[in-house]
Amino acid sequence: PVYKELPDDVLTLFRKANRMDAPLNLKASRLFVRKLSHTLTKLKIGHLIDADRGPFTFDIVERDRKVVYECNHFDRFYAYSTEKIASMCLQERIVKAMGYRVVQVPHWHWNKIRHKKQRTEYIRMSRYYALKDRREMVPRDEEVQDVAVNELDFMGEYFFRKDMPQTHFA
Repeated sequence: PVYKELPDDVLTLFRKANRMDAPLNLKASRLFVRKLSHTLTKLKIGHLIDADRGPFTFDIVERDRKVVYECNHFDRFYAYSTEKIASMCLQERIVKAMGYRVVQVPHWHWNKIRHKKQRTEYIRMSRYYALKDRREMVPRDEEVQDVAVNELDFMGEYFFRKDMPQTHFA
């Protein structure tokens, strides 16, 4: 409501400021991060490279959403395995606790995909799954629901309510 009441010249300045990109420091970042950044630019996703958020410096952070892209290079895994080192696992837990969504891009997936269009689709779908995944948003104090119980279990078995069993194992 207040936004629409602003003068037109202020609105255009806000729109220009929203479209501005921060100065990129591509010298320090890895080729993997630069390629991922280029893919995000193709997808028209505003982002920052090597952004500082709290105590961490992230590979890529989206500007408009709380989404972090982790370019998981080989040095973030134990030798000869696909298991992340403990410090990276802890960082991921802290980042999720800060309210960020984390898009994991492991180096073996990225290097296996050769075509640019496939890489673009891979990043687009990884971002989609990271944003839409609700498993981490469930409160931890909420009572666990029994997945084996279904309200349709007794449908059609009994014609009268008095014949329906009171417990599931009757």
